[in-house]
Amino acid sequence: MRRARWIALLAAVVGVILLASTPRQFAWARESDRIQHGPSAVGFVVAARVRDVGVRHPHHDTDYDVSFTNPNGGHQERATVTRAFINDPDAKGRLVQVSFDPADPSHAELTGHPMHTRRGAWEVVGAGLAFAVAGGLGWWWLGRRLAYRKG
Repeated sequence: MRRARWIALLAAVVGVILLASTPRQFAWARESDRIQHGPSAVGFVVAARVRDVGVRHPHHDTDYDVSFTNPNGGHQERATVTRAFINDPDAKGRLVQVSFDPADPSHAELTGHPMHTRRGAWEVVGAGLAFAVAGGLGWWWLGRRLAYRKG
């Protein structure tokens, strides 16, 4: 019973950590939205690497090294962009549309496939609340049960 109470406390702490990270999640979503609405260019994939992501529900992400010409100045730029949940190791040479930050063209994303979204940030908020509430209630309820057994 005491071990279960500590597990409940750990769940509450995980929830608080998730909730503490939400301002950063929303900042990433705003940055991704800004890039998606910025200038874009057609580039070609120089290299593709597949990464295994996740533990409980594993999936693949593909990182593309993309070379494109910046329409603002005509310089050749290079960036690494990620396509989540895609296993695509044979993408070398393929044409892709990228949106990029005009101040830092190496900060780019595939057009229409943002790295971070507000929905993802809200999912972190939901998970944080769920862990914090479940852990807090579990800690409280198990504490009452322990007190009832003693008295």
